[in-house]
Amino acid sequence: MITVFFSSQDSMMRGPLRRAVREVLPERDAMSYVALDMTENRLCDLANECLSLPLGYDKKVVVADHFFYLAKTREKKKLPAGDDDRLLLTFFQKPDDAVSLFITVCTNDLDKNSPYYKALESGGAKFLQIDDLSDNQWDEFIPKYFAKRKASIDIPAVTELKERTQGDYALFCQEANKLIAYANGEEVTKAMVQTLTPSPLEENSYELANALTRGNIKHALEVYRDSKIVANNGPIPLIHMLSRQFMVLDQVRYLARRGYEAYDIGTALKISTGRAKASLYSVSKMSDACLHRAMEQLYQTELAIFTGKMDNDTAFTLFLVNFTL
Repeated sequence: MITVFFSSQDSMMRGPLRRAVREVLPERDAMSYVALDMTENRLCDLANECLSLPLGYDKKVVVADHFFYLAKTREKKKLPAGDDDRLLLTFFQKPDDAVSLFITVCTNDLDKNSPYYKALESGGAKFLQIDDLSDNQWDEFIPKYFAKRKASIDIPAVTELKERTQGDYALFCQEANKLIAYANGEEVTKAMVQTLTPSPLEENSYELANALTRGNIKHALEVYRDSKIVANNGPIPLIHMLSRQFMVLDQVRYLARRGYEAYDIGTALKISTGRAKASLYSVSKMSDACLHRAMEQLYQTELAIFTGKMDNDTAFTLFLVNFTL
């Protein structure tokens, strides 16, 4: 049995995948369950796992995560040197009943002209799309998420949390769990959400990150000083926004090093191709340690503000002035 899960958000597939694996294999060990990240493993490695059943076992589960070969892109996928997909294509066409293969693809559109899709289709594979939640579905989902964790959230807080996480499932889970821990049994309110959950990314944070990653500290300081966010709320929201911008850049670099082109990166991260190209240019000018160092410096800046070691403006200005590529 082969099942393909696909969604624009990787985190949306985790729950259905776990349930599907548990249904096939309630109890598992290192011999009966194997998970491969296909951005790091070869197709021939996946084939070997699918074609081998451990001695003494009557079933096995193999998970092929991030199988980007099935994503619909403009660029033709090329096999890495030393790889071979012939055995895998044969398995796709004639799967072994004793081996359950689960494939995840981070995309909304599968390439139906791909030889992998055609082989899977001829072998009777199931293709399950995990749709993003609609606005109304989020209204229903959020209270249920809290209730399942023995917590509650009022209606204004639901609306505020939905607006601040903007349909990003992974971000929602992160922020919801933080709110549950903070509330400690009390009902989560709009005020709590406004205090703990950062506002969505704004254009000024993108411009600020763009200036920093091009080494233009002068322009970065100008953007900071002109920012309405700084004038109204101080730099804390901007620190959170910059952190997200740097995380996106880190993801862009990760995908680029695994052969993704700008269009593929844009599809995977749900950003425009133009922004993906600009991000690729930015990371090409940055050292390997730059992004992780910047994230640590942002954390130290926020800590200095919260502990009273520095005032807001001084702490964030020093971060900008000391930023290095």
